[in-house]
Amino acid sequence: MIYCVFGLGNIGLLTSFFLRKENLFAISRRASECRETRMRIYFLSSGEESFSLNICSLETSVRCDVAIFSSKAYEVKDYIMGFKGRFDEAYCLQNGYGVWEEVKPYSTLNKAFPAPVTYGVKTRNGEIVVTGEGVYYLGGFRGEEPVHLDSLAKALINGGARVQVVNDVEPYVWQKLLVNSVTNPLTAVLKVPNGYLLKNKYLWKIAEEVIREVTDVARREGITFPEDPVIFVKRVLEATSSNYSSMLQDVMRGRKTEIEYINGFIIRKASEHGVNVPFNLILYYLVKSLENIISEVA
Repeated sequence: MIYCVFGLGNIGLLTSFFLRKENLFAISRRASECRETRMRIYFLSSGEESFSLNICSLETSVRCDVAIFSSKAYEVKDYIMGFKGRFDEAYCLQNGYGVWEEVKPYSTLNKAFPAPVTYGVKTRNGEIVVTGEGVYYLGGFRGEEPVHLDSLAKALINGGARVQVVNDVEPYVWQKLLVNSVTNPLTAVLKVPNGYLLKNKYLWKIAEEVIREVTDVARREGITFPEDPVIFVKRVLEATSSNYSSMLQDVMRGRKTEIEYINGFIIRKASEHGVNVPFNLILYYLVKSLENIISEVA
């Protein structure tokens, strides 16, 4: 089984570490040729680990059984254009909703699935730091079943990952979307770590309204959350209290955000159901305005 990880951000490198014992290629837009590179990753729970990673460019001739997309949602198209017909099945680890639909036509089996990941990961002094244990959720989606799911799950577990195989992964996609809808835009606009949303009673009031709106849209989509939405969001914020969200990191680095796939998706779905989501809309506009400011400065 040949695995390819597309995108070497925090989650991409974490996933590559867990698949280090497999026949693995990491595909990077910044690589010029295939080369073996020594990588380091630090777990707060167990210390530093090092591993070898075969990093290849987009021009590589590698063919994959399983493609794992861990890049930013809006970057996926840059990867799949050059890999059409060169992977059987794909798993998409991005924040937000819908990337797998963009990937599916490029796979030989016409199969792509969301795979939400809940590990807490950040960069510290150029090193990947795993700040909180999490789970890879793998499973079918809307009646469609993966072909290589068992092999991928076993490979990740063999590398030390925590994996939960479920019949239907969609509720877990929505659960992560819920957390991202609250945490990412608020922390990006205010430039604060995740835990601040719990410490400030006014911010938590806003968070509760976003939770209410997302939960309402999810219900209309026929989604039942695996856990109580408010309790789940609070627990994630507590567990990642010192972390800077991925969207805040994007803003700090002057990069485009994934807002279209997160709150933007909620707004579009709400419109389909004829309901208003004013808090999501305000957060969406605030983040888009930040993106405009960043592009003007650049």
